[in-house]
Amino acid sequence: MLVLFYLSILLKTLKKILKLYKRLSQNPSLISARIISIARNGISIQSVWAQRNLERNIKQKFTQDFNLDADLQPLVESFPVDVTSELLSASSENEKLKAILREVIIDGKSRQFIEIWDRQHLIKTYDLTAYDAHGQIYTDIQENEEEPERGTEYVYKSDWGEQLEGKHQSVIIILNIVKDTLLPLPFIPHDYFPAEVIWTPNGECIVGVAYKLYPRYLGRFGCSNRESYIFLLKGAEFRKLTGPDKACKTPQFSPDGKHLIWLERDIDKPHHNVQRLMHIKWDEVETPDVVVDLVNKCIIIANDKKFYGFYGQTIPKRCWSNDSQYLFLSTPQRSNIKSYVVNLESKMVTEIENPDGSSLSVLDVRKNRVVFTRFSIIQPPQLVVGKFDPSLENVGHLNLYNCTSPLDIPNSQNLMYEHTEFVYKTSESIKDFNFTYFGEKVAPEKSMPLLVVPHGGPHYSFCNQFNIDYAIFALMGFGILQINFRGSTGMGGNNIQFLAGRIGETDVLDCVTAVNLALHKYSQIDPNKVTLYGLCHGAFLCAHLSGQHANMFRAVVMRSPIIDIPSMFTETDIPDWCPANTGCQFLESLPPATSETKYTEIVLKMFDHSPIRHADKVKAPTMIAVGTKDLRSPASQGRLWYNRLLANNVISKLFIYEDNHMLAKDVVEIDFVINAALWLLKYISDTPEDPKSIVLAEEVTKDEDNLIGK
Repeated sequence: MLVLFYLSILLKTLKKILKLYKRLSQNPSLISARIISIARNGISIQSVWAQRNLERNIKQKFTQDFNLDADLQPLVESFPVDVTSELLSASSENEKLKAILREVIIDGKSRQFIEIWDRQHLIKTYDLTAYDAHGQIYTDIQENEEEPERGTEYVYKSDWGEQLEGKHQSVIIILNIVKDTLLPLPFIPHDYFPAEVIWTPNGECIVGVAYKLYPRYLGRFGCSNRESYIFLLKGAEFRKLTGPDKACKTPQFSPDGKHLIWLERDIDKPHHNVQRLMHIKWDEVETPDVVVDLVNKCIIIANDKKFYGFYGQTIPKRCWSNDSQYLFLSTPQRSNIKSYVVNLESKMVTEIENPDGSSLSVLDVRKNRVVFTRFSIIQPPQLVVGKFDPSLENVGHLNLYNCTSPLDIPNSQNLMYEHTEFVYKTSESIKDFNFTYFGEKVAPEKSMPLLVVPHGGPHYSFCNQFNIDYAIFALMGFGILQINFRGSTGMGGNNIQFLAGRIGETDVLDCVTAVNLALHKYSQIDPNKVTLYGLCHGAFLCAHLSGQHANMFRAVVMRSPIIDIPSMFTETDIPDWCPANTGCQFLESLPPATSETKYTEIVLKMFDHSPIRHADKVKAPTMIAVGTKDLRSPASQGRLWYNRLLANNVISKLFIYEDNHMLAKDVVEIDFVINAALWLLKYISDTPEDPKSIVLAEEVTKDEDNLIGK
């Protein structure tokens, strides 16, 4: 009878977790937005969203249009229109034509079509399989590989690695919708991979990014340090506009065609680092000018605000004021994402006001109207719009108006989050890091378990963003601790550089410090119920922490972990990550015997920074999830940790999914979060059979019909 009682509670808890997941997943994520028309009496915005469809195990994409009056007050919004089959879309500058790249499954095979629409109907459709000019169009979000030629099916070809499998060589294709031709431009040197191409203002030349190709490709996903150039293709002439030892991205022209801007960074060890904002006066000079330079620590900008540099992955396709004098950009800053106005002439940077402390990211700019997405840990993404007035003394004051309101998070009135900055009293060059606590506002003393979450990368950051996993754990009664240890982005280039050669040491210390500070600051946390949860480098830190500080943690959940750096070095798509973060030199081949650099010394140093060294000290029950298609931290890493823990009689469970590094397929995502929740609830209980912890879920969702919905 006791077993049946526990089973009944388990099934009931499982049902409640699933209902929570379904309720939270009804909040769509905002992918993009575009101002499609501006008139004297108002403005029209078209937005693109993605939402999980749990019954179909897919993420559905849909568009929704919003009409606002001249004061940016909402007038009408359209019903959502499903656009799941659309891979890409682009509109002409006058918004009269729209091109859509669509993927369709015919006879079990994926085929791509380009459709040309005007404001009233479909004008033309091009079946790309009917043209021999190229394979599939690269969208940088697909995992479909190119169809090999007969006889070459088993020949290995280098590609760009994790989440860019099958991307070997790109060509630029010109689609002429008058002559109905798709013609490749053959003038790009074969040792470059063109991407992010745009027309020059006169429509006669092309500007883009050219990635340098070497015999061995290194992974590009999440890595902004790959050698690349801004190039100009003028007729048959290919010319690089930027110098060597740089990594460039996202070139954009101003509305008046007089300015070209882009982001660039120095090529160095960190796979993501602070970037410069660069500029060329088009048709006047070809010497690049630095608008905002690399920020090593922080600088003071307009209104005495602190600014820690740009870390953006992209620049919005339209990011200019109407007079082409101001730029609008967003970037991580400490624990938030903030948006800025940059004066191109004076180079003054001004933070855009956002009084509620949420994150704010620019999506589109047209005729001084700016569309943003706004979000926070407890607020799913919403669409907001503001009007830019360059005559104001404070150009960062835009008066933001909400176009959408997210669905309420169950029990959200009981949730809070708080950022904490910490500075060590040491002689080290970098002393500061930060963390964010997220959980219930009020709870009895020592009543709540704590979920400690270090981020991946390691050069990444938690930036006050909504995450369904963490929201579920918070609603189940956990406190969440998100840690931006030293080496995180958004805190200056020196902070990032500091972690090189110190992984498994400095980042571990910062995590332990954050836990101790949180235990002291938040009396509702039970110090005997501290758990770990992490992805990639975050999972690497979970392994380190559970070994180096075995008595501090009750249970562990990790996905796509890094366990043994020397063995990862031989398999990963970014082998240079391994020596870069352990303070070693990256070698493609064995050095000669006479070299001062000894390969064995490099391997030993990588091993010294690896969690596997501490496996014999782990006590906490550990759940591990890996992906069979993971090229970044291969599945063998997680299997190694699992087998070592089993050999040491540590309770362990391994999940193997047919997925890549992020384990983000819908069916994988929901399976993982449910199993992770059940795992943590089980092992924070006072005894393995004690259902006390499961009551946490009962208390949070006690009025199920009102809270979750039927």
